[in-house]
Amino acid sequence: STYWHRIRVTVVSIFLVIIGNGVFGVLHFLTEPKIYGGIYSYFVVVINLIPLMLIYYRYYYLGKLVATMLYIINTFLFTYILYAPTLWNYLFFMLVPPFANMIFEINQRMTKWVLSLIAVCLMLFCAFYPNTQYVIEISQNDEIITNAFILLCLVIVISASIAVILSDLEYSERRLVVLATTDSLTGLYNRHAFDEKVSRFHQQESHYKSCYSFIFIDVNKFKIINDTYGHHAGDQVLVEIANVLKTNLRENDIATRFGGDEFILFLPFTKAADASLVAKRVTATVREMVSKICGFDVSISTGVAEGTLDEKDKSIIGHVISKADKALYEAKAKGKDVVML
Repeated sequence: STYWHRIRVTVVSIFLVIIGNGVFGVLHFLTEPKIYGGIYSYFVVVINLIPLMLIYYRYYYLGKLVATMLYIINTFLFTYILYAPTLWNYLFFMLVPPFANMIFEINQRMTKWVLSLIAVCLMLFCAFYPNTQYVIEISQNDEIITNAFILLCLVIVISASIAVILSDLEYSERRLVVLATTDSLTGLYNRHAFDEKVSRFHQQESHYKSCYSFIFIDVNKFKIINDTYGHHAGDQVLVEIANVLKTNLRENDIATRFGGDEFILFLPFTKAADASLVAKRVTATVREMVSKICGFDVSISTGVAEGTLDEKDKSIIGHVISKADKALYEAKAKGKDVVML
């Protein structure tokens, strides 16, 4: 779902902080005579479980805000109070603005820029007003280990940030494609995408004189359903019929919500006789399954038409759709659950 994809970005960020402080705590216990640094590192690990719990229980925005504030505060304490500032410490602090930007989304522009500004101000404060008394003093050898670890954190966080941002860009592009090509209610192809795919089939297969079929579907007495049970029930009917179509079609078949309560199926390389079998199967499934799910009588009428691609006549597909539409109206005139060729 969209929510679980969105929290993935923040969860990855929080886990980087948790893992980094967990490893740093081990280094403290191995290299320091005092245990203050190790205790602090594992305090940070525990405190970062708070935003994880908030996000898990879907307090999404609050969880991200808490996570970023904890990261900024932790980095400030690390740089200004716990250790004597070195070049690596400042570089570590410089990760805060992009880290905050990564956690917060574009539509939360004001929040992420405020957080980034706070981080930059704290970094400048550390640089211009350095602290001379520190909780933890480290020897030269331990300082090398510490700086090496900070460098490793830099590489990991930057790499993870780039990977997450690229993943989000790819995800956003896929979402845009889905939104541009699908019907928002049913998840089937919209008219524009349907026309494009049928047109592509014509371009690729017309010189082979390939056959194909259309199935035109209409929900019987759909207006009565809307008037009797409400538009929400009508939408549910359309969604359930779309689910039936998805489960009864082959990989290369194309289904679209043509408009209102009408659907069209495009079946490449399919004769009318085979298409009518598909139409009968769909009709029976709608009668049985959709009626049971919705709690009232639901039925469809279908019209089937077959065509053969003509390289010279690009309008032939339109004529076949019209034939399927005409067959549909004949089916509706004869009653429920009718398939007409």
